[in-house]
Amino acid sequence: MKPRFSIKKCFYAVIAVAFFAFIFLVSAPHIRAQNAALLNGYTVVIDPGHGGVDGGVTGTYTRNKESDINLYISRALRTVLKKRGYRVIMTRNDENGLYDEGAGSKKLSDMNRRREIIEEAAPSLVVSVHQNFYPSPMVSGAQVFYAPSAAESERVASVMQKKLCEVLGGDREHKSADYYILRCSPYPSVLVECAFMSNEREDRLLNTSAYRQKTALAIADGIDASLAENVAKARVPLD
Repeated sequence: MKPRFSIKKCFYAVIAVAFFAFIFLVSAPHIRAQNAALLNGYTVVIDPGHGGVDGGVTGTYTRNKESDINLYISRALRTVLKKRGYRVIMTRNDENGLYDEGAGSKKLSDMNRRREIIEEAAPSLVVSVHQNFYPSPMVSGAQVFYAPSAAESERVASVMQKKLCEVLGGDREHKSADYYILRCSPYPSVLVECAFMSNEREDRLLNTSAYRQKTALAIADGIDASLAENVAKARVPLD
């Protein structure tokens, strides 16, 4: 006797196939991200500048605090880098500073704690995120700084500067500077001044989440580009 064709069974089979296909499609990006994280092998310390009683500079037109913008961009950068397979350490994760409340010098206490976090992480790269300010409101553009006589940091700064100019516009050049965060550890370190809060256009752009996200992506692309050769060797194509 020939087996009877069951429309009901066929329907359930189609539903089951569709269900498992949907689960696979939803899970695939997460699986790829996990695999990338295992294969990348690089640690990046993100240092959101200022915090707590030290708000940094203030937007001339928006009155935003630099410390808040630094934190927003840093969090966005962390999200992007994690998706790209980096291990990410933040020196601060909220609006508070890193100083001890009873410290004689909160600034010194704060900077020492940042140094300790960097040393504990032993990173491939340190990226300190800041905003700039200048007496003339006409000055604009992102700029990347590195410590004098730090060859690898200078190389990273050069690559990062080029990427920021490509994505955000401007024609500023990377530059050496004697900032503590750049010389407090033996690891390659750059300080990114994302925009001038004294410039009306850039101050108002920084007031939007879209531009902050764009800035974070530009920094992430700069990190990728500066580590391109090694990252390419470490990653296995997943598609």
